[in-house]
Amino acid sequence: TALDDEDLAVIPMAQPRPEHCGNCHGLVHTGTEPLLVKLGSGENWATETTGQVFSAQRIRLSALNLRGKDALGRAWDLHAQRLVECRDCHYSKTAPERASTGDVVASETHAAGGLRDCDSCHVDLSGHDWLPEKQKHFAAVACESCHAPRSYLPARKQVDATVVMPDGKHLMSYRGLAQGKPDDLARGFSVGYQPLLMETPTHEGVGKWAPLNLVSRWYWAAGHDGVEIDGAQLRDAWAEGGRYRPEVIALFDADSNGSLGPDELILDRADKVALIRSLLVAQGVAEPVIKAEVRAHHIHHGVALDDANRDCARCHDESQEGDFELADHLPGDVLPSVFHGIPASFKDSWRMTADGGLSLPRPAPLSDVAVKSEERR
Repeated sequence: TALDDEDLAVIPMAQPRPEHCGNCHGLVHTGTEPLLVKLGSGENWATETTGQVFSAQRIRLSALNLRGKDALGRAWDLHAQRLVECRDCHYSKTAPERASTGDVVASETHAAGGLRDCDSCHVDLSGHDWLPEKQKHFAAVACESCHAPRSYLPARKQVDATVVMPDGKHLMSYRGLAQGKPDDLARGFSVGYQPLLMETPTHEGVGKWAPLNLVSRWYWAAGHDGVEIDGAQLRDAWAEGGRYRPEVIALFDADSNGSLGPDELILDRADKVALIRSLLVAQGVAEPVIKAEVRAHHIHHGVALDDANRDCARCHDESQEGDFELADHLPGDVLPSVFHGIPASFKDSWRMTADGGLSLPRPAPLSDVAVKSEERR
């Protein structure tokens, strides 16, 4: 229905504030009330996929149940604490007053929305006297690798969109959530996670090791070259009248209690895959197949100073924080074949876990990375 003129919102022209950006890009907290975030929905997208929060509030003052919370006297993000706003870095390239600051001009900044590099405001060599061979490190390692060394919030790990939960949503798992539900982090227990360091290309045309989170996703598609099927078709295949179909209950209900829990809603057998495929065909889906992808989400916020990483073993020692888990299970025994933001060759390193999941060993010691990057320059 078309809106009448009096129903239209009046939006005045004004400078964008961080909370405006947060409406789409992730949790921005500017108030004085204890910070509380709920995950598991499409809101706070960057927080959902990386655990990043843009807030000047000290982490220990939040309403979240975090491991070691009392000792976390730092702010969620140093830039927010220092009153730096989103538009100071994410500006329009055509705005003349933002055309040049420091050593970087707008035409040479990152393609993702005019994002400034750290060195357009910070002098690399200042304050890094403890770091050996500084020039080699700056050439090979992104600033965020040390200044955003850990996420204190959970973040998505796997989305299983081949199944439908009782609430109509997909089955999702989170890294960094030891106990509880993602939409109730005040009563759950979040331990956070250490981002994966991976060499990724920059706008300068060279690769730098930077922190990111990888989110894997499984879904039904119409044919091997088709797109993901409509969500309504998937729900109608699994359920009718708001209840799981009898044949679905009969095959998936392992404990025979008449309902299906998250542990039962997994396509871990050929007969389960065949049943859902046949139900999708009945809904008009041509040649339904399961596909999987992995998407990289880069971490640029959650910047710290006092607890920035100064441990050489973080990169140069094999005794790192275990493998980086990609998935808890493989629906239909399908491995990811589509990759966003990461080279397809990274699949050469992944391996199956003992419980049927998929993990990626953290990179081997980077003892020669700085040298190689310096040689490229």
